[in-house]
Amino acid sequence: MKRRQQIKFLRLFLETYWNDPGLAFWRAKEAALISQASFLFPMLDLGCADGLFLSTLAQGKAIKDGEVVGIDLRQEVLKVSSRIKLYKTVICGDISKLPFMNRSFNSVLSNCVLEHIQPLEQTLSELSRVASKGSQLIFTVPDKLFGENLLPVRLARLFGFKKLAQKHKDAVNRDLMHINCYDKNWWEDKLFASGFRMKYCEPYLSNYELLIWYLFFYAARIKINRFNLAGILNYSVGHSGNLLGRLLKEMIIFVSFVIFALSLGGRRTKGNALFIVGEKL
Repeated sequence: MKRRQQIKFLRLFLETYWNDPGLAFWRAKEAALISQASFLFPMLDLGCADGLFLSTLAQGKAIKDGEVVGIDLRQEVLKVSSRIKLYKTVICGDISKLPFMNRSFNSVLSNCVLEHIQPLEQTLSELSRVASKGSQLIFTVPDKLFGENLLPVRLARLFGFKKLAQKHKDAVNRDLMHINCYDKNWWEDKLFASGFRMKYCEPYLSNYELLIWYLFFYAARIKINRFNLAGILNYSVGHSGNLLGRLLKEMIIFVSFVIFALSLGGRRTKGNALFIVGEKL
């Protein structure tokens, strides 16, 4: 993965998620990988949410307005994505029961979604049904190593506190609503059983990058009088004077950017997340 691409997307996502830098960092890693893929249209954005990921990704990809259909189960986030011109339409629906005709799409994008889905097999079967022959399924998911390589989990195991390590690992996955955290071979088997072949798989998010993400992500969720820090920052900037608010926001972006940029391309590991491209058979 090119460091230049990661830096570019890091800048873009920090502008969007300045009050939640850990999320911006993870999204930048995903976008840099997904930007390498070739999109064929029409494309389905599975679990499109507010559409901000796709609209940011489009700043570095040739994605035409009106060539993408989005689907998500949450009506409230679709109020935002419905205003994004990239989407021909956005639909509120269950992704395990897709409301589309057979072979409707030439690409399917699913960024950081499939790890949350149950039943997964039914969802993959539905994706196979609506994807045309030779189309691409492009997605990112956490690897099974994700929970094991969290720093508190590693430290607890190092000092013999196996139950504490497992408890923290389960708590983080529960916080993030992770259900499907598996390795490359598991995903390859599931894809093949659903009518796809794994065309490409790249691990990403080194242990050092995972540590940086963990510290920033949970710092933004520190509770202060029933409100998390990310929400307090957003409120403070919005209700302070223009100059003071801009200064606070720019300071957070600058400090976060420097720390994240220095962490990119650190010591390589097997990776704690997977970027996968499947091809419909």
